[in-house]
Order: sequence, then C-alpha cells, then structure tokens
Amino acid sequence: MDCAFITAAARDVKSLIAHFILENAGAATKLGTVTLAPHQSGAVVRIQRTLAEFHGAFLCDAVGSGKTYIGLAVAQDAVSPLIVAPAALRGMWLSAIEATESRARFVSLESLSRSAPRVSDCDMLIVDEAHHFRNCGTKRYGELARAARGRPILLMTATPIHNSRRDFENLASLFLGARARHLSAQEITRLVIRRDKTRVTAPIPEVMETQWMEIGDDAQMVRDLFSLPPPVAPRDTGEAGALAAHGLVRQWASSEAALAAALKRRRTRGAALESALEAGDHPSLIELRSWTAGDEAVQLGLAGILSPDTPSSTDELLAAVRAHLSALDCLWPLVRANHALDDERAAHLQEILLAHPGARVVAFASYEATVITLFDRLLHSNRMACLTSKGARVAGGRISRADAIRQFDPASKRVPDSDRIDLLLTTDLLSEGVNLQVASVIVHLDLPWTAARLEQRVGRAARVGSAARRVFVYGFKPPPSAERALRASALVSAKWIAAAATIGADGEPGLDTPRAKPESSPESHETLRALLATWKTRSPRVGRVPLVGAVQAQRAGFLAVVGSGSDWLILGGGEHVTDSPSEVSRLAASAHETDVVVSDCVYKAALESIDEWLSIRKSAQIAGLDDTRFLRSRRKVFAGVDAFTANSSPICRIRNAQTVARIRAAAAGTLGAEDERTILSLEQFDSGETQEWLASVAASAKRSSVSKTQDYSVRALLLLIPTTAPSP
Repeated sequence: MDCAFITAAARDVKSLIAHFILENAGAATKLGTVTLAPHQSGAVVRIQRTLAEFHGAFLCDAVGSGKTYIGLAVAQDAVSPLIVAPAALRGMWLSAIEATESRARFVSLESLSRSAPRVSDCDMLIVDEAHHFRNCGTKRYGELARAARGRPILLMTATPIHNSRRDFENLASLFLGARARHLSAQEITRLVIRRDKTRVTAPIPEVMETQWMEIGDDAQMVRDLFSLPPPVAPRDTGEAGALAAHGLVRQWASSEAALAAALKRRRTRGAALESALEAGDHPSLIELRSWTAGDEAVQLGLAGILSPDTPSSTDELLAAVRAHLSALDCLWPLVRANHALDDERAAHLQEILLAHPGARVVAFASYEATVITLFDRLLHSNRMACLTSKGARVAGGRISRADAIRQFDPASKRVPDSDRIDLLLTTDLLSEGVNLQVASVIVHLDLPWTAARLEQRVGRAARVGSAARRVFVYGFKPPPSAERALRASALVSAKWIAAAATIGADGEPGLDTPRAKPESSPESHETLRALLATWKTRSPRVGRVPLVGAVQAQRAGFLAVVGSGSDWLILGGGEHVTDSPSEVSRLAASAHETDVVVSDCVYKAALESIDEWLSIRKSAQIAGLDDTRFLRSRRKVFAGVDAFTANSSPICRIRNAQTVARIRAAAAGTLGAEDERTILSLEQFDSGETQEWLASVAASAKRSSVSKTQDYSVRALLLLIPTTAPSP
C-alpha cells in the first residue's frame, strides 16, 4: 500500500480531525423571526445527513431544549411537511409554524387512531412526542407506518424508551423495518442525536436533586386489597384478582381519594353487570375488560386472561360478581373513613409552598382524584388552580385551560395579584409538550410507572426560556406497604437504566439510584464532539495524503479520520481498530497537549492497520457478510418470497423470475415496517399492485449505508503515546 503522509504538529492534526467530524456543525440559521441557537443549527445539519442516509432520524435531546424549531428547520426545504403530535400541542406547533414561516401542516396523533392522515402531497413527516408510537400493535402505529412509506421521517422525543430497548426498535422499524432489531452501537449513534442539558448552548435552569418525602402507611389496607376475590372467574385462577389488586394498591399509593374513586367506579360497574347477568344477558369481553381495567389511569391489559373462550357460565360469573361486590361493600366504609395519609400529603405540599415563598409551583399526579382532593384541602389558604381532563378550577370557580396554563408562560402578560396562581395541581395531561417555564418548583405527588414520566414532568419547567436559574424538585414516596407490594421504585429504576444504556436519560431513576449511570453510544459521541470542538482552532489544510502527528496521552493507541466526500468516520486504535463511540471517546479524552517525535515506521504501522480494517470491511460487504445481522432480520420476508415461488407452476416461475429477483433485491435494502408487511401480503407477484409497489420502492429504498465505506481512505492520524513510555 501507499503509506505517503505529511507530518505536522499535533494541534494541526487535532484541528483537521475536528474539521472533518464537525464540519458546518454550528452554522447560524434564521427561520422567519426565529434565530436558532448553535446547538439547534448544528443538529439541523446532522439530521439532514442522517435522513439522506437512512430515510429516518431521531432527535432525542433533553426535555425543553428546543426540538420544535430544530424540526421545522430540518423541514425548511420540504414542499409540504406534515407534523404529527398530540392534540394538546396543536396551539404550540401552529404558533411555531407561523413564527418560522413554515409550510408545514399539523395533524394530531390521536386522529391516527381513527383514520389515515392525508399524505398524498406530503414529502416529509415530523413526529413530536414520538414515544406514543412505541407500541407497534396499535392502529395509530400502522397508520404512521403507511404514511412513512417513501418519505423521510424525523422522530422527536426526549424519552423514546419507557420500558425497554424494544420501544426504540419499534420506532426505528418505521423506516428500517426488521433491521431495527439488530442495530449496532455505531449505527444507533448515526441514527440518534441525544444531547443532555449540559450540551445545550441556550440557558436552561439547573435541576436540583429530588427531595423525596416520606408518607405514612396502612399495611392492613394493602392486605385487604389483595384479599379481594377476583372480579371474574378467569381461566388462570387468581391472576385477574392479583392484577386488579395491583391497580387498586397503585391508586392508593397515589392517594386515598384515588382509591375511593376507583372503588366507587368498580362498584357502579359491578352493579350494572350484576343486573345484566340477572336478566340472563351474557356480558361481552369488552364489558368485562371495562369493568376490571377501566380506571382513569392506564392499567395492565387482561387479554391473555379474559379470552373469548373463557369457560364461565352466567351463573358462575354472577357468583363472582356478587362475591366481589360484597367484599367491596365491606371495604368501602374503611376507605371512606381513612384520610390521614391524604392529610399528610396536603401538609407536605403546604410545607413546600412555605419553603419557596413567591415561587410558582406545579404538582403532578397520575390520577385526577389525587389532584382534586389536594386542591380541596389547600384551596382556602393558597392561590391555586387544579387542571384535569374535566377542565380548570380556581377558588372562584371554573376557568379555561388556556388561562390556567398562560400564567406559567413567561411570554404572557402579567396578571393582577388577585388572579395570580402560585400552585398548579394537574395530572400528567400537562407532562408533555407544554411550556410552564415560570414555575421553579416541581412536585411529584406520586411515583409513575416510568422514569421517562418523571423526566417529562420536570422538563415542563427546566427548559429553554425558563425564568428561573434553578428548578427545585420534590416527590412523595409511596407508602412502604405499597412499595413492597408493587416494587414500583425498582421497576422505574430498571426502565431508567434500559433507557440510559441505549439512548441516554436525564433526571433520576425514581427512588433507587444505581451505582453508576451507564453511558449510551449517542452520549459517548456527544462527549467526543464536545472535546473535538475544543480542538478546532482554524481552517486546516486538507491535502491528498494523510496529515499525521503524535501527542502525549494517558493511553496508547491512535485516532484517525477515514471517509470520502462528505461522509467521515472517526476510528480509534489500541489493541485493535474500532469505530465504537465509547472507545473512541475514551481515547480522545486521554490525549494531552505535548507533541511527541516518533519514527515514520510507527506512523506506517498505524496506517497499515487502518487500511487492513477497511479492506476486511470492504471484503465483508462484497461477500454479503457485513449485512448478516441485517439480512437475518429479513428471514421471514425472504421465506415468504421462496414459499410463493415453490408453490408456483414452472411456467409461473419463469414468468415471475424477474419480478421475484426485484423483490428479493428490494428486501435486501432498507425498507420500513409497511413495505415489509406489503411483501408478506402480496398474493400475486405479477399483479399490477406488485409492480406499482416495486416502482415506489425503487424510487425510495436505499441500500445499507455501510456500503459507503468501500472507498474510504485515511485523511488524518493522531498517535497517542503514553507519557511513561520512551519515544521511539
């Protein structure tokens, strides 16, 4: 191989490395009346490259960092971009569209559960709060997958993972299909931009460590709830009762009022079901589900327990209903009489208000009854409002939802002291997408199921444009008996760690703090980019041969930039050559400032190892080995094509040979979930439907981005020489 190179000072090599990796990263961009911050404009350039490479991208910056304007900037060249977001964010998005003079239109994600969006003239999709599509079994997911066919899609959410890595994979499947199940750390890094608040160039308040407040206990109440007879006689005896009891304990952990409201609804539905059974009507599965899992918060599904063929006669169901209602009637007086824990919660909330005189406080709960009971207890001694799905209330009566929220928007006009709201009690209805930057205190009135929800709550106040320098956070612990029964803290912590390891996570993992927070590949890459930004001193010289240098370091190895055109990759070398973001970041962090003189043979050895790595990778691509994980994920698609071919007559096989070859070629490329579903559902490969689908795939499908590395060459090399080692 040709090992020609030019030796230069280490600072010049560092600057060249930064130049290739960070090129155009901070270009200023103005949209209408909005000027993007450097971190926003830098993200635009990176997302556009990712969209060109994968036909999809993730923007997972921390809550409150200004993702809305980044999304509109990415879409500025689109003719008719479509915004998909929760209906509650319609006003915010329409205001942003107007301010940026964008051509985008808005459709609510809720509407996708009812019908398909109009996308015939849409040439780009932007999905805000995209985690709402993490379940690939829902109707809304299917509609979005169909809308995403042949169109670039930007998925924006600070919390793509609520439960496990599968949440992220389902989202990535919208444009990558089954390939999303086998993404490497390096591929995830190319797909995802994830900056925490320390990487945001616009000011964001410091979030103080959560102060968790103890709540009393009533161990007998938890025992009574788990002693309730099952609401129906399921095939798997006892499981439905356990699940129903878990739901009731969870509500009691939020407030005694929430438990009372749940039992009241349960008694009402049970009485109605009893009447139907007495009349000889056999209730439907939907009615049974509504009775057992229809509480105001999202409950666990019972589809595997209450199946249509559950062997229960009307008499057996009637007996189960009456037994359950009888137990509820016995429990009801105890629940109505107990309110000591809710009094304690109200006292704690009053303490928080007194500790922050003049501050605006927002308190979140999972259940409306919790919000309402605390509002009623504190109403006469505080200037406060409660906001639920039923509307907003203050001491004087009902007000509009917009008026309640407006007081926590720094852009709104100041209201008279007589109308001022110091405390806003609300459900998680306001935990997403709403700007409450005037608030400087956030209170978790209960512990939700996921750390993502905790992060979303805090992010309503700790965001760009906040009026506060610091945001204080408080939380009410679950009663000890509820915590032992539900293990809620451990579950929240496990979900937080799953998110942190895959994408990254802000905030705290509930009540349990892990020994060490794992660093995700996207976070490692952002750490590296921040370091490279300090290396970029001036416009470096870019020649035809590599620029090389050596510097003292804590670790032995090297850093190198390889690539071609506008596609550049940074590699690290120690015991072996790697593109692992975490390993490359650690190597870069070990570099010092002092130059080291080394012999040319050391540079040549490093260049040869890099060239060997590129050659092996290129050979793997040519042999198809580099796509093994990817093609394995398409096994079901290929099997469908092969099965159809095997069952065809010899004449049909000959006639369809070219079409089958085109389908297999398309399946080997980057297809979204909807295109994969289409392949599996094709009944006639020579039909007009198939030919039309192939034409659309040919226009939009792209081969795996890895193929670009075939023509990569080394452009910069920095040797890392341990300070304790003698110079060669």
